[in-house]
Amino acid sequence: MSSKNEEMILEEEVQKYITLQDEVLVSGPCRDSSIVCLNCYGSIQDENEDISVCSRCGLPLCGQCDESELNLHKPECHALSSSKRGKRTSLALLDNVSLLFEVVLVLRCLHLRDIPENWSHFLGLTSHVGERRDSELEARALEASEVVIRDIGIEIPREEVLNICGILDTNSFEIPLPSSPGTIQAIYKIGCLPEHNCIPTGHRCFESDLSLVLRASVDLKAGDHITITYTDSLWPTMERRTHLLYSKHFSCICERCRDPTEKGSFIGALNCLKCGVGRILPENPLEDKNETSWICIDCGYVSPQGFAEDTYNQVAQVIQGMESGEINPEQCNRFITLYSKILNSQHAHMLDVKHTLLHLLGHHEGYLLGDLSNYLLQLKEDIARCLLQVAEKILPGISRLRGTTLYELYLTYQQRALNWKGEGKKQEEILAAFRTAKDVLSQSIQYLQFEPKHQPEGQLAERAQ
Repeated sequence: MSSKNEEMILEEEVQKYITLQDEVLVSGPCRDSSIVCLNCYGSIQDENEDISVCSRCGLPLCGQCDESELNLHKPECHALSSSKRGKRTSLALLDNVSLLFEVVLVLRCLHLRDIPENWSHFLGLTSHVGERRDSELEARALEASEVVIRDIGIEIPREEVLNICGILDTNSFEIPLPSSPGTIQAIYKIGCLPEHNCIPTGHRCFESDLSLVLRASVDLKAGDHITITYTDSLWPTMERRTHLLYSKHFSCICERCRDPTEKGSFIGALNCLKCGVGRILPENPLEDKNETSWICIDCGYVSPQGFAEDTYNQVAQVIQGMESGEINPEQCNRFITLYSKILNSQHAHMLDVKHTLLHLLGHHEGYLLGDLSNYLLQLKEDIARCLLQVAEKILPGISRLRGTTLYELYLTYQQRALNWKGEGKKQEEILAAFRTAKDVLSQSIQYLQFEPKHQPEGQLAERAQ
């Protein structure tokens, strides 16, 4: 991925089939991952919560991985076991897991030199070293370089380590693995080249071997660009652009970012406290967040400078507090009631909590499907329709959000039909409700059919079928 945005232009018309499949070039745990086995990414803690380590190098290794058949772990194991200070370095790194994982990834990248073609592919990726000068990112890279050069004793110019760290930060994909307690990042030869757009035309997923599969999420004609997003689609423009500038070093000016309404999704909109009916939006979303005015599109009221950002940050802290414990439906309901006065019904924070509530209703103790009142079933349906309305605008075509939301909507219709059957409703009404549920289930399968079977969405698709 680069700031100049590599173009992938289709040479022929496609209808949602595989456009690109790419094997992983290098992978490893993310800096903020919990500690995992460095060979299989599984858990390394036993029943007593003691950490299992490799007998050769002292780094985390689970008991199920045979030390005579290590693949992923080989580069860092060889580097540390060959170093005079190897075991001491490993012990020190176990006290700083973020640095440990940064060093491991650097060592794995250096191992690519054994296959010149792979090393050439890696070095061809953008690093943005210049833009990272005197930043937190460069400070992290410098710390990793100290360990690699001074402690492990690898003879390599410091600038090369900084370049490697820049390539990793700019081009890695974060990959959740259901079988792993941690989070993995990976780089691909060509999988990280498609250009970014905040309304992508491509849908990517990762197989169990970490290989990347990119499909057209909508029907595309020859000459169309296939794009993916390198940020969170459910963040408002201000947050997406800040994240992209920090992590990928470019300022997005896509159609969605230029539109104050975000293509009618209103994900960043606040409610006007003056007229009570209008939505407050940024006058120019591409301006610095401290300079642009936020104006009600109905009455013209201009909100105080910094009000929108302060509100966003304060509510974000509230949500973080909710998520720090075991969140429940009552908390979500209270949040929605309280903050609906200031946050638009489709605001990013509202969508976050509504999405959580959608998946709690029907699955949380005391709120299982059979426990839900008509009011709660209607609430579940309303939330699902709200999420689908937003997804239609910012994630057209294939998306996990649409597939999983449709499945929850199916459960809602199915339970309502069962309730009606028990209440003795007319047979034609009951049958119509079951038919609606079946139709929605078919739509859910349509959107989830491409999800890998080891991922929750893929398992959901199997159950749905």
